Amino acid sequence: MMDTPLIEDRQRLLNSGIAYLRHMGYQDIMSVSEEFKDPRSIFTEADKSGYVPDVIASKSLSTFIFEIVDEATFENIEEVMDKWKIFDEYATKKGGKLYFITYHEIADELAKKCEEIGMSVGFIKITK
Repeated sequence: MMDTPLIEDRQRLLNSGIAYLRHMGYQDIMSVSEEFKDPRSIFTEADKSGYVPDVIASKSLSTFIFEIVDEATFENIEEVMDKWKIFDEYATKKGGKLYFITYHEIADELAKKCEEIGMSVGFIKITK
């Protein structure tokens, strides 16, 4: 079970990210946040279980996926890379992009790790 400060940290990133998306004109926002509909699972194959992104939104007829990357997630990045690759492929097919909502302090190192495996992602950087 996550410690309360970790949950609060993820919630802060999520709330800040969603506020930014609203400001930038994203629509049909689905999120793990209580005030939104839950995002749908993303599947690679019909017979395999899917992954649920933190946020899905649309803009200009394209679908974008947003993942929260707090310090705990970054420390265990190998555990989520496969999921992120699937999200990246899905968003690209839908004319969108995968974005990470993260702190400035994590963003540069996270970008390097993504480049190493051929992922071109965007960032919404939040000040801690």
